[in-house]
Amino acid sequence: MLVQSPSTSFNEVDASSKKREIISLQKKIKLLSDSELTLKTEIKKLNSSLKTKDNEVETMKADKLLIDQLIAELQAEVKQVKQLLGYEREHRLITEKKASHLVRCMKMRQKQDALRLRAK
Repeated sequence: MLVQSPSTSFNEVDASSKKREIISLQKKIKLLSDSELTLKTEIKKLNSSLKTKDNEVETMKADKLLIDQLIAELQAEVKQVKQLLGYEREHRLITEKKASHLVRCMKMRQKQDALRLRAK
């Protein structure tokens, strides 16, 4: 029969305690490694999402430039159309005045012709 000395049993208890501590630390390492992997995956997803959003922003900026250019062109066209309408309005007024003047002249001529015919 083996007789254990007190130092041997203390060493065994100490070794058992160290083994439990190692196991506990290994579990923590595993959990932290899993967390690290999860975080790295999440970071990759976020970076990918960020790149996508950056591309969308660039596309929208380009679209905005095109839209701004189109708006400027349309505003210039509207200005030209308004100007043309103004010219046409002026032309119509002049034409109406001429027509009115011609009608008055024709009426006066008819009156004069009628007076001449009566005078004969």
